[in-house]
Amino acid sequence: MKMNDEMIKLLAQQSIRDGEQRYTEDHIRDLVGAPSIEEESTCICGKSLDEFDTDCYEHMSRGY
Repeated sequence: MKMNDEMIKLLAQQSIRDGEQRYTEDHIRDLVGAPSIEEESTCICGKSLDEFDTDCYEHMSRGY
């Protein structure tokens, strides 16, 4: 099953033990092999994916 952002946030929230959060969202992403938030919003060439660029579509869909 693929982990989505909602599941990752929920796992991080549920990791509270003795009033202390044991895992952050970044820790959970590392544990399950999910890309970091920065990696999800950045093309492999370094451009932001928020600004649509046809080069980024090619990079992310076919490799760089």
